Amino acid sequence: MKIYIPTLGRVGKQIALSCIPKSWKDRTYIVCPKEEEHAWDNIINVPDSCVGSISKTRQWICENSNDPHVAMIDDDVKFYIREIKNGIPKLFLCSPKQVADVFGLMQFWLESGDVFCGTSNSFRFQDRPEEYFYGKPSHCFFLNRDYMKKKNIRYDVLRYYSDFHVPLSIVESGKRLHYTGKYISKEFKPNAPGGCSISRTAERNRNSLLKLTRLHLPYIKLKEDPEGKNQTLRIGLKMRIAFKRMYDENVLKGK
Repeated sequence: MKIYIPTLGRVGKQIALSCIPKSWKDRTYIVCPKEEEHAWDNIINVPDSCVGSISKTRQWICENSNDPHVAMIDDDVKFYIREIKNGIPKLFLCSPKQVADVFGLMQFWLESGDVFCGTSNSFRFQDRPEEYFYGKPSHCFFLNRDYMKKKNIRYDVLRYYSDFHVPLSIVESGKRLHYTGKYISKEFKPNAPGGCSISRTAERNRNSLLKLTRLHLPYIKLKEDPEGKNQTLRIGLKMRIAFKRMYDENVLKGK
């Protein structure tokens, strides 16, 4: 499995690099425009046609990785472990060994036949088993790009919300997702300078959300709401996804 960290306009500010354990450094790559110079041994320059589009960049990574098992991690995240202390779940910053455990677990799941794995901040593992099979991942994706190619599941279908579109498409194809609730990843600051914030606007976000909804009817419902936001931008919509219904109808029904 190879790890890719797409980045744009954040030279010297790749927070995620501080989480990469020594044992994974030779398999971790910064993916950036050719104009950027980063203090990292493994640098991959994306074509100019991908610069400014995280969806095109993710798709390019999938198509050009020399390993079918691909991990993509946002450049501004850190990993945490959830532990129960005195009956209360608490978060603790992962040690390098614990991050290596996360990567090893994801690689094991992919090698065992899963096609899309990750962490999820919203999953309350203390209330249910520590693994589950539907929902949105958080800031990092571990996937089998060969399966995506076979099913024509692509990141570049949408300008934004591709991190919703791909896992939803995989569930609709009849495959489960595989998440851990024991480990999570948290971004430093939503819509921070650089990255997607360079080209992201409220109108573009809203248009992508409308397209996402059309692609995944009847599992997504939108509600007009003047206070509705995404990534700190007011888009006037709130989204509700019937993850469990999608899983039940597309994955469990066929078993």
